Amino acid sequence: MINKNQISQFIKSPSIGAVAYEARMLVDRLRLITDQEYPPEAQKIREQLLSISEHVRDELERLLLSGEMVTSDEMLKEDAEVRALRFAKAVRELFSYVRYLRASSPNQSPPAIQATWTHLTNQFFPFEEPLCLVRPQWEYNFKYISFASYLKIVASRALLDPDEKITGPKLDDVLDGIWNNRMKRCGDDHERRYGPTPPKFVSVVSFASLDTHDTLLYPLLAHELGHFIDLSGTPPFHIEGLVKTKVNEMRINARQFLAGKGIEPGRVDEFVSDLVETVLVCIGELLADLIAIRVLGFSFFSALSEFLKTINAKKFSIVTESGHPGVNFRLWVSLSELLNESGENSIVDFLERNSGMSESELLLHYLNEWNKDLEAAVTQIKTGVESSHNSDSPERKLRRLGERTIINVVDDLRRIASSIIPNAKRVALSKSFFNRIARLRNDVPPYLPNDDERSFPEIMSAAWAYQILHGEEKERQLPSLKEKFHEYNKTCMLILKSTELLALPKKLSDPPLAIDVHAEDADDYLKLKGVLSGSALRYRISQVGLEGEEHSEAHLDIVPYFQDSVKGGSLDVHLGNWFVVAKRAKVSNLPVQTKEDSDQLSYKTIGREEIFVRSDDHFLIHPGDLVLGSTLEFFAFPKDLMAFVEGRSGIGRKGLIVATATQVAPGFHGVIVLELVNAGTVPLELKPGDRIAQLVFQTMTDPVSKNDIYKGDYYCQIRP
Repeated sequence: MINKNQISQFIKSPSIGAVAYEARMLVDRLRLITDQEYPPEAQKIREQLLSISEHVRDELERLLLSGEMVTSDEMLKEDAEVRALRFAKAVRELFSYVRYLRASSPNQSPPAIQATWTHLTNQFFPFEEPLCLVRPQWEYNFKYISFASYLKIVASRALLDPDEKITGPKLDDVLDGIWNNRMKRCGDDHERRYGPTPPKFVSVVSFASLDTHDTLLYPLLAHELGHFIDLSGTPPFHIEGLVKTKVNEMRINARQFLAGKGIEPGRVDEFVSDLVETVLVCIGELLADLIAIRVLGFSFFSALSEFLKTINAKKFSIVTESGHPGVNFRLWVSLSELLNESGENSIVDFLERNSGMSESELLLHYLNEWNKDLEAAVTQIKTGVESSHNSDSPERKLRRLGERTIINVVDDLRRIASSIIPNAKRVALSKSFFNRIARLRNDVPPYLPNDDERSFPEIMSAAWAYQILHGEEKERQLPSLKEKFHEYNKTCMLILKSTELLALPKKLSDPPLAIDVHAEDADDYLKLKGVLSGSALRYRISQVGLEGEEHSEAHLDIVPYFQDSVKGGSLDVHLGNWFVVAKRAKVSNLPVQTKEDSDQLSYKTIGREEIFVRSDDHFLIHPGDLVLGSTLEFFAFPKDLMAFVEGRSGIGRKGLIVATATQVAPGFHGVIVLELVNAGTVPLELKPGDRIAQLVFQTMTDPVSKNDIYKGDYYCQIRP
């Protein structure tokens, strides 16, 4: 039993055992950020946090075993108490980082956007490439940090290395040493995977709509990239050169103005400080927009304008109370940057060069209408800024001074943006832009053979062009809210599918081979009834319209398409990255025939779990399990063609039953969901990209009518 002296000691001193227990739990929580479930960026941050957490755990356990807290040496006891308290603070702070990392899981932050954001940063970031992480949050926000300086909140050199066992005078040196110790413990393969040094710079972007898959708003990420690049300068780019000079002139003028107003010096400092802070916030926001325009072009302006329509900010002002630019002024700055570029990267020149395309004239009209409205609005705003009345309060006159400064630095901000993203790197559209719009009109992902991450700006610009010219009108014509929402969601899913394909690690698809046949032979191909041969199937796939035009009604669209997938009488299909498994403890039962919304909602929410598997990883399906997978390929069937899903013999002999619902209806658009059952006695390993099944195609005696084509909830599905 504990004695009275120990009771007194317990009251006066923190329990090292309790703190050590928390540290051990912290290490366990960090290990739940697994390689299989989280993006590589989160894994490397996890490794840094694990190296620190394991070191803290070991130090606490050393203190606990040494018995220093009960020593008769009061100095040693005090040192142990202080270290225990500081370790406890570090552990609590590190637990909050775990929550940050868990929010980067594929179910919350689409892997495609994580990969695209990393690519954009690596392409445009002017200095050492940082580690980038995307996570959803209630609001938009951004952090760019030196990881070591950020970790000063958690720990210091004196705390982590009091005996100076790790060489080097700085916290960076200690963190490098702790990292190296972990790499040695984990082995050479671990070090080759994560590198010899921890991440030095980290960006964390929080995006409000990431987990809703509203892909049309994804270009707004480029604004956060603009902040990221801006703040990486020392000093930040938005307060350098002439901008800094003009802001300092404003500061001097503000002080001179207030000096004659009989205001106390302390209040003068407060007024001037608030003014400078507001102006600098506004300038930083404008520079981020200008960089974003140069990175993503038309899609950024369209997404920004749509987003700002929903913001209750002052339209007819230069700057709001929070320091953010007023809506019209902000859009005017961005649109001017978009329209004033000349040469091959100019969107106006591009649209005028392609004036024969039906969309070009309408998009030029869209830009001209915006420009006309914004020019009028900004003229009104500037007139208000220049006007002055004797009755204006000192605060209002100071505000006018700040607004004039913001107007005067816009051209300087343009020069800064062009030095960061020179014209040679500025986004440009290609002739494929119109082909992508046409694909969306045909309810097909706007992905083309040989696309990679560099295609993201054009895909997003085509998506916004489609939504402006076609999507909104389609939604208006639909009679019910459910149909309107489904139409918008369909567009978002097609864009997301394209983006997911961009993020895959290697070249995916080949353009369809042109089948050189005479017209009479082509008629014979289309008159064929029965199962399609390999040559007839290739002919159907090759029937793609000219760029920007509608596809042939006979065209079978496959995204992505692999030429070697076509066999003598079938087409091999590949396994996608998403799987759905049942949560057995969550739903008591599910009626097979029910159409009740409540039953369906229970199944879709609490009755199932979506799992993303990276292309370099695998998924285990255990004996007796039913798992939903899907094809990597997205199909758009013509109205006279259907297909049957058949398992592959080699897979079936191992016990895997594929596709219990085998028919694919004519006119269907989407990935094909595969019901996968392990009927064998051992677990089976499934890898994304595996040839998982085959489709056998058959023509109809008559094409189905437009009204009979399936357009329900699974139309244009991209996941199980």
